[in-house]
Amino acid sequence: MQKICRQQGPHRPLLLPGQLFQRLPALPGRTDGTPAAAGIQRRALGDQPAQAALEGRPIPPLPPLAERWDTAVRQIELAVADKGEHIALLEARKQLCWYLKGVSHANYYKEQIVRLTTLEELYRVAAGVRRDLR
Repeated sequence: MQKICRQQGPHRPLLLPGQLFQRLPALPGRTDGTPAAAGIQRRALGDQPAQAALEGRPIPPLPPLAERWDTAVRQIELAVADKGEHIALLEARKQLCWYLKGVSHANYYKEQIVRLTTLEELYRVAAGVRRDLR
């Protein structure tokens, strides 16, 4: 086995079955064996509705559309600061329409979202969404 690892070279060690995935310790107080990393990931990602459904609790309602939309716009503003306006708005085009999924009469705004090129256009669409959709 050591011979095989040496053949791969020092920069590419050979991973044997069982070495890549190791069981992490369970969360304190958990008896179901859920790994600690899974619990941290669920809390970090904010997956409370899925977790509630799995545990048999009632699913909490979504925040109002205006609040979700403000969060989306803020996320895009942070992406613009990080990646630049062009790249951030290209990525935003495919993400923003999901915020309007299931909202009646949102097709007009979806058509505008797929044509976004500047932050000013985003703010104009955001004002219309807040004003017209609920």
